[in-house]
Amino acid sequence: MGDHGCEAFAAAALVAATVVATPAPAASFDCAKAASRTERLICSNPALGARDEILSKLYGAALREEPSGPIKANQREWLVKADTCGTAACLGDAYDERIERLLRTKGGNGAATHFFTEEPKGNSGTLDVVGPIHGFAYVSLVSTYVGPGGVENGDVNTIGTGGFLDLRRGKAEFTDRGCIVSVHPEGRDAWQVDQRGTCDLPSGTVYAGTYRP
Repeated sequence: MGDHGCEAFAAAALVAATVVATPAPAASFDCAKAASRTERLICSNPALGARDEILSKLYGAALREEPSGPIKANQREWLVKADTCGTAACLGDAYDERIERLLRTKGGNGAATHFFTEEPKGNSGTLDVVGPIHGFAYVSLVSTYVGPGGVENGDVNTIGTGGFLDLRRGKAEFTDRGCIVSVHPEGRDAWQVDQRGTCDLPSGTVYAGTYRP
C-alpha cells in the first residue's frame, strides 16, 4: 500500500458510518479506483473486503469518542505494517489484530452489538459482535467466573478470545490455542457459542452458551 493506499484507507475510515453496502467483494473504499497492490488484494477477496469495512466502522467510531491524535497515529502505524503484507493470510491477520485493538476503545466497543449469558454457578459471558457485513463478522468473547470467595476476596477468573467469522453458511469457527470456538446466530436476537478441543480455560470460565441482548 503506497501513499495513495494510505490516503484512501485513512479517508475511508473517517467516513465509516456512511459506507453503502455493495455486492461482495466490497471494501470501505471505491474498488474501481484501487491502485496499490494491497488495495487490489482487498478488492479481490470478500473476507478482506469485509474486514476493511469492519475496521473502518470501528476506526470512525473510535475517532468520535477518543482523542484523535493517538488513534490516528496508531492507524498510520498499522497502515505501514499492512502494506508489507503480500498475501491474503498476512493481511487478514493484520486486520484482525487492528480490529481487536479498536474494539478495546470506548468508541470501537460502542460500535459493536453486545450479547450476554449468565449461569447460576457464577459464570457470565459477554459477546461483542461487529457485523455481519456481506456474511462476515468479527466477534470478541469474554468469560468471567466469580467463585465462592467473591469479588472482594479476589476469587475471580476472566478469559477472553475473539476472531473473524465467515457466516455465509450460517455457522463458523475459529481456534485459539487449541480451543475451537464455533459461533452462529439464532434468529435476530441470540447467538449460540460452542467449544471443543483443548480449551485450557481458567477455573469456572466457559465460552459456550446462548448469548442474548
